[in-house]
Amino acid sequence: MKGIGRVLAAALLLALGCEQSHQAGSSGSNWLRCETLADCGAAADAMACDEGFCVDDDGDRIAVIDVKDSGAAPKAEAGPDARAPEPSDASVREPCAWGADALLNRVGADVGGRANCGLFGTGSSAAEIAAARECFESAVSAAIPVEITISNCTDCWIPTTYVATAAGERFAVLMAQDHFSANRLREAKVEACDDIVVVEASEIIDLSCVAPNVLYACTEPLDAPLAPYKLADVPMPPGENGVSLHLYVSNQSFERPLAEINVYLDGAYVVTGDFDVGSQHNWHEFEIAVPPGSLSLRAIMPEGSAELDQQIEVPAERWAVLNYWFYPDEPAGEHFTLTLHDQRPLLN
Repeated sequence: MKGIGRVLAAALLLALGCEQSHQAGSSGSNWLRCETLADCGAAADAMACDEGFCVDDDGDRIAVIDVKDSGAAPKAEAGPDARAPEPSDASVREPCAWGADALLNRVGADVGGRANCGLFGTGSSAAEIAAARECFESAVSAAIPVEITISNCTDCWIPTTYVATAAGERFAVLMAQDHFSANRLREAKVEACDDIVVVEASEIIDLSCVAPNVLYACTEPLDAPLAPYKLADVPMPPGENGVSLHLYVSNQSFERPLAEINVYLDGAYVVTGDFDVGSQHNWHEFEIAVPPGSLSLRAIMPEGSAELDQQIEVPAERWAVLNYWFYPDEPAGEHFTLTLHDQRPLLN
């Protein structure tokens, strides 16, 4: 990602010009790349190399993960010294899992529907952190999955999310993006913890994972596309039941084929990532728990001029579709559209 567009939050149909949909939630950000059809040898269903990507007989791009999971053997090149081509590292590397949900899923932790005891930064007091940990322990005692997130970087977004399952298993989930060093790396890590305790060092108040055991670790270049992911639910008062907002987000612009989109709900930073236009049939679904009632939804495209602020009503489970558009020759130019639905929309 370029710049620090992802900062700590203060607290924790559609007008389509195309037809036929890919499945909502498909990544679209790690396609199998090629210069010639021979470079697509690892994909059994590859029929052509089109604009630098391997495509099947329907003209759809082939995802690297589809090749990996298919078990297809590489096709041999002609000639006596023939061997399967070796794609670049970028086309074969499995992207780092990113986002607390994706990372916890990677290690098999069952923490769905967890309560949220808050997001905290460097300005948080010892009393606030202690109260959040008490909230955390109360949820554990009641066999409720729960989380607390803390970022102790003054001018960047390096959150650690501390999580407990209903059974009391505890984890620390770190996500770091190093914008300042020459290495410019993105790091994700999941640790199992014997306990989670409050620590004080100088003026910094933090939580700590006791006896950490690394279950997953991954590092990748910071400039690699960041697959869209959910950051958090919207904080709710203790004891209040939330409702589900199913948010679909899509990049509909061939002018900006990879667009960073950030979404906030009532000030809570809930969704981010690089959204690939693909063939304009590429929606990502995020299920976000929100307090019932009126909410403000804000969408930002940091590298462009698109921004949307819209009030929405979510009295019960609802579905919203957010699209990013950019047509330089049209009056509307770069912009977002948002529609709200009482049932799952048909994306076509």
